[in-house]
Amino acid sequence: MAKYVVAVDGVVGAGKSTVCRAVGNVLGWPAVSTGIFYRTAAFIVHRHGLTVDAEQKIRQLLAQELTKVHWHLTTSGEISYGKETLTAQLQSESMGYAASLLSELPAVRELLLPLQREVVHVCPARGVIVDGRDIATVVFPQADLKIFMVASLEQRARRRASDESLHPQALLAKIKARDMRDSGRTLAPLKKAADAVELDTSMMSVAQAAARMVTLIRGHLPGAAT
Repeated sequence: MAKYVVAVDGVVGAGKSTVCRAVGNVLGWPAVSTGIFYRTAAFIVHRHGLTVDAEQKIRQLLAQELTKVHWHLTTSGEISYGKETLTAQLQSESMGYAASLLSELPAVRELLLPLQREVVHVCPARGVIVDGRDIATVVFPQADLKIFMVASLEQRARRRASDESLHPQALLAKIKARDMRDSGRTLAPLKKAADAVELDTSMMSVAQAAARMVTLIRGHLPGAAT
């Protein structure tokens, strides 16, 4: 297992995955976005024509189909499902929304939790940066460093609109609803861990936010830079 685990949680659109990848490039560490596990599950569920209200059928389906998924998240970063490479297909806003709905199902979280831990456990690098919405509180509560990333609603809407070629106003309501769903769910809600360091990226570029995170990592984890 990697010597260091950095757990990064935060709201949608704060830039977690992008910033974490940039930090990983600086440190030579892989960056794993756990949202990709839920997006993969959403892809499989959609492929088989199920809806989120069919939890028992979803559980049975995923218990079988997830065994066909290969997670190369700490090496090439790719995900393969059987002979199909899914990486590019999982990035749409619609897939993110479907993943958010699935993440509320206890059966899905139960299946994906050990997979997330296993990917990090077998990581050969000195450290690994893991981002999501319950990483520091549920997945890796003993992480060596916990960071909670935030940004203003308006800035997050601008960022997501740029990614999806949509008008920012069209995304405001969706992001508000996503915030309420993530923080209000009974199971593993989005919340700042008591010992997490808050990082507000509202007025930061990706490079600035990454530089700040690198400083935090090097300051908190002796030997992380070597």
